[in-house]
Amino acid sequence: MPHLCFFNKYNSKQMARYKNLTDSKKTLRNAINIAAINTLFIIKKQKLNLHIFSLFLFMLITVCSSCSQKHVDKEIKADLSTKAKNELNFAAVNYTVKDGIVTLTGKCSSEKSKHEVEETVKGINIIKGIDNKIVIAPVVINSDFPLKQAADSVLKGYPTVEANVSDDTITLDGKAKKQEVAKILPALNKLHPGKIDNKVTVQ
Repeated sequence: MPHLCFFNKYNSKQMARYKNLTDSKKTLRNAINIAAINTLFIIKKQKLNLHIFSLFLFMLITVCSSCSQKHVDKEIKADLSTKAKNELNFAAVNYTVKDGIVTLTGKCSSEKSKHEVEETVKGINIIKGIDNKIVIAPVVINSDFPLKQAADSVLKGYPTVEANVSDDTITLDGKAKKQEVAKILPALNKLHPGKIDNKVTVQ
């Protein structure tokens, strides 16, 4: 009986140790699982943060690039306006600028005149290209010419807007923001034209 009692006590101790060991293994396993889940969560969070940061950076670069290009377009338009004042070849020519591309429309009296207009535009080093849509037709210099030059000067800060002048009427065309149109019209009214026909598409 004493031996049996000793064996039972020994067996109970072994069972207790086994239970403690099993519990420890379970605790360790749970801890490992929790740590793995936390690590996975952190990795996913970091990936998400990296994705958000990359998206934000891309948007920032895009916006900055767009703002920078708009500034360049204004510079080109202002330069063109200055050059056009000093060249009769531009008397019936309109010009707009979008993303560095200069679009020429209107009339020139000859191919030579048209070529000279294009060469003048090419002299502006920061342009990216020219879309020359000028047609060859008779050009008459009359009392509308000073008004056309004055209107072009007003529009030098608005790259995508152009003005045609005929019979003392200024016809606006192109694209602009609402707040830009609100500035353009009063400025043109100060030139005292007979009429302003606003065909600008508001963006």
